[in-house]
Amino acid sequence: MLNLFLFPLTFAWWSLVFLSSGPGFSGEWTKRLLAEWFGLEGTTLEIANYILRKSWHVFYYFVLAFLLGITIRAMFSSSRRNAFFIPAFLALSTAIFDESRQAMSPSRTGTALDVLYDALGISIAVLLLMRMSKKA
Repeated sequence: MLNLFLFPLTFAWWSLVFLSSGPGFSGEWTKRLLAEWFGLEGTTLEIANYILRKSWHVFYYFVLAFLLGITIRAMFSSSRRNAFFIPAFLALSTAIFDESRQAMSPSRTGTALDVLYDALGISIAVLLLMRMSKKA
């Protein structure tokens, strides 16, 4: 039963990358939101925007790699090594593809630094998955 829930959840989360990396979710968009909702401006706005956007990279890819890991393990009874390698590879490939795609959009910027933030989230997820598998 859990398998039936994990796959659609993982696919839905994975799909968020394509929705959130479009032109409507640029840095200027989050700046506008922060300015309107919290009245931020100047340097405070720039710093808050940077922290928010980079935190989202870490969080999004942490969740993606974690969901991929538990889904692969549950659905395919994957070996320990594959249970960590495959989700990390898929999530990192997604990050590289996403940043490449953003680099081609006039309202977005795709950067290697963002891939590093993504890799941080992926690494944390893999470490958590490894820890969980040792306890199982």
